[in-house]
This record gives sequence, C-alpha cells and structure tokens, in this order.
Amino acid sequence: MLTHAFEFVPEWRARREKAGHMLIALDFDGTIAPIVPHPDDAQLLPQARPVLEALAERNDTEIALISGRSLEDLQGRVAIRDVYYAGNHGLEIHGPDLDDTVAGAIELVPRVQQCFDALTRAVGDIAGIFIENKRLSLSVHYRMIDEPAMQRRVEQEVDKVFREHQQGLRLTTGKRVREIRPDIDWHKGKALLYIIEEIESVRGHVQLPMFLGDDRTDEDAFAALPQRGAGVLVGPADAETAAATYVHSPDEAVQLLERLL
Repeated sequence: MLTHAFEFVPEWRARREKAGHMLIALDFDGTIAPIVPHPDDAQLLPQARPVLEALAERNDTEIALISGRSLEDLQGRVAIRDVYYAGNHGLEIHGPDLDDTVAGAIELVPRVQQCFDALTRAVGDIAGIFIENKRLSLSVHYRMIDEPAMQRRVEQEVDKVFREHQQGLRLTTGKRVREIRPDIDWHKGKALLYIIEEIESVRGHVQLPMFLGDDRTDEDAFAALPQRGAGVLVGPADAETAAATYVHSPDEAVQLLERLL
C-alpha cells in the first residue's frame, strides 16, 4: 500500500527550503483535469489554475506539464506562462528559452498520417469513437462506448490497422484509448529527465523533482525519477505503480499543490 502524499508535504517543503529549488511536473488528463468521455471536453480544474500560477511565480519552484496531448492543445488548455510544456508524450517540448522536437519524430509524420487515414476507414463510423490526430501521434478514444463487445471490436480493429502500418511506429494502451506514435526511444520519463537537465544547466542541481500522473504512460516518468525525486500517483493506494506516494483524485492533486505553496 502506498502512503498518502499529504504526509510527505512537511518533508518536501523543508527539502525545497534547504536546497532552494523544486520541480513539480504533472500529467494533464486524470491528474489536474478530470477524465471525461470526450477528450475535447477536458478542462483544467478551476482551482488548479491559480495554484499553478502561484507556484510558477515562486523563485524556488519550476512547473512542467507532460502530456499525451499535442503541444498546442496542452498549451491552450493550461495557458500559464513561463512553465515547461511537453506534448505528444514529450516528443515536442517548449519552455523558457526551449523549443525542441525529438529527432526522428518529424520524419515519421507521413507514416502516422497513413495510419490515421486507415483508422478513419476502419473505425471512424462507429458511434462513440474519437480519433485524435496530433500530427506526431494518434489517439483512438472509446470512453463513450460502454458495451464490452464493442470495446473489444474497436481494440481489435485498431490492432489490425497498426499491424498493417507498424513500420517505424508503436502501439500503446491507456484508459479506453489506443495510441499510435513513432517507435522512438522516448517517453514521458525521458522528457522529464530532459527538462530536469535543462533546468540544471541554468539553476544547478534540482534537489527535489516531482511527478504527478494517473495512467500507464505516466509510469515511465515515475520510474525515471532520480532517487531524490517523488512520484505521486493519482489513483488508488493499492495500485501497482513505480510511484512512491498517492492522492485519490485530481481534486486531491490540486490540494497537494496548494500545500506546496
């Protein structure tokens, strides 16, 4: 069983005060925005924005958002200045004096778009399906489909399309979502380490890097955190995870951020 993250707040605040620096990195959907049936309807929790803005204004705290959403989409939904944004699971990263796309991702865009066309033909007419085209990657969402048999059909069809177009691509799964992205040795964990290195090149050693996330792809970030870091799962205490602590829900994730002000 994981220990609730609130219990560590005094220690984390003390470590930040002693070291003079902290990085708080977060996923978006399911972490500071509740999961909704249609991804276009996802919104940052209203109480999250002022907390993130206040944390970003601190001289001893950096904020990073690392999401499967496209960079443009993520920036539009969060819309806070002077923080780091990593979209498409970190394939594209933007921040203070930073604007980068992982090598090899652009070259695979035609393959990704071929896959999009094939997926549109295969499952695009199924009620409850939303194919999210993020240019560098694709997400097939089926949270609006409740019937198990239809869910399995969607999964089988997506798997079939992927097998037919898999050269240079990889298939990952999440909460009623199948994602197709470049088969590059890159994920949220490597994006997190990249951002840490960028910050350290300017500010020196990041004593306490943190990451909050809720889904399978966030496990890469939990696992990548240095020993000095803190992974916080937004989910149940008995989950199998590389995170060290947990909060129950996005609301509790925001409460955790408030306690770190």
